[in-house]
Amino acid sequence: MPLRAEINIYFSHSVDTTLANPYKAKGYSAFDEKLIKRIMVAQYSIDFCFYNIKRQNIVDSLLAAFNRGIDVRVITENEHIANPAVQDIINAGIPVIDDTFGNNQGESFMHNKFAIFDFRDSTSVSDDWVWTGSYNITDEGTESNANNVIEIQHNGIARAYTMEFEEMWGSKTDTPDSLNSKFSYLKTDNTEHNFLVDSIPVQIYFSPSDHSTSQICNAIATADSTIYFSIFAFTRQDVCDDMKVKWASGISVKGIFDNGDWYSPISKSQDMRGGGTNPWSPPAPVFCDSVNSSWGPRMLHHKYMLIDADCNSEPVVVTGSQNWSNNGELHNDENTLIIQSQNITNQYLQEFVERYREAGGEYTGITEERQFIPAEMIKVFPNPFSQKTVIQLTVNSSQFIDKNRQLPTGNCQLQIYDVSGRLIRTFNLCNLDKSVESVYWDGRNDYGEKIHSGIYVIKINEGEYEETEQLLLLK
Repeated sequence: MPLRAEINIYFSHSVDTTLANPYKAKGYSAFDEKLIKRIMVAQYSIDFCFYNIKRQNIVDSLLAAFNRGIDVRVITENEHIANPAVQDIINAGIPVIDDTFGNNQGESFMHNKFAIFDFRDSTSVSDDWVWTGSYNITDEGTESNANNVIEIQHNGIARAYTMEFEEMWGSKTDTPDSLNSKFSYLKTDNTEHNFLVDSIPVQIYFSPSDHSTSQICNAIATADSTIYFSIFAFTRQDVCDDMKVKWASGISVKGIFDNGDWYSPISKSQDMRGGGTNPWSPPAPVFCDSVNSSWGPRMLHHKYMLIDADCNSEPVVVTGSQNWSNNGELHNDENTLIIQSQNITNQYLQEFVERYREAGGEYTGITEERQFIPAEMIKVFPNPFSQKTVIQLTVNSSQFIDKNRQLPTGNCQLQIYDVSGRLIRTFNLCNLDKSVESVYWDGRNDYGEKIHSGIYVIKINEGEYEETEQLLLLK
């Protein structure tokens, strides 16, 4: 019998489910209730590793689990060890350490936000869960901040997170070992990184030992169409410069910065807006967040990036606890996940588009930052159609020249999107120096599935050029 594997995604604020493909993202999730339910069903062990622990109902559920015989171990940041909630945990007899334990100096942040459930039993692997993301166990993290959580049922991933936990803990037992405990730069790259979760490739990296930022840059390098991000703190020049290379090549880059980072002189929002260390020209459509909450103080606390989220070119999500900063890369204890999945990327896209529009951005699902091919170059017949239509692209030098009076060269693609911006079908065309290029479309997507009737959008993409035209599909 194959091992059970599952991935659940939750968002604290609203999402745009009109973009669902195929699953609606879970917005307005009550993270405390989700985590309490996971704690309540634990049968053997809970390893709890969070930068900040304040939310009392979660702490109460942890104490209840401990009182019913669950083995509980807790790691937190030394700046928050004095929190009353943490003191409640200590006073209950649960072992707790921070990043000043043993020979560790606590100079950087223990910035992780993860928990592991039931990995340490020897009876089953089907109940091994990892909970992680951007969520701190606080009232503001629960009630007002924009956060995301990902929980994964997978024995191998639970093992990797447990190894990371026990490297900081210093032992495999309930008792921490001060002589072997390692935080920050004392840690080594000692965990597996590559996993398959129900056929979904998932990579896991821990900072600072695993050089997570280079893996983030590797993900950026795979972008064929779009790069979207939502970030609390973004100061790493290499991540920004790698995005700039893609931007210069015609890839669409859109982003949202937390308000506090947006105005910082070292924020990469400065570069992307045409200033900073390595100015972008033209500037990218990036925005300062407008996260709203009636509860009280709020911030955009995400740390995620989406690669090719609205096309079928191996969509990727980068998420976890790590901000794209020198501290996140070189000093802090962090975890980063890189997940290659159209379904999961689409759920994050539903959250991104909501935050992006909320901040003042426009999203259509089709790249806007290009020059446009003259409309008369595209003909569709019949239109509307029921069985098959011909899409014809005609090029001649008198109607298609760029500002340098040159015809474009190289291969191009004809892509068909639905009105919500989801990529439906891609055709690879020959060089545009050919006078006429035609494709036949039978109303099926890239997987050979017949799609619903409605209005669809044609996009021709060659280098820096695009053209769009609507067609009506009838069934």
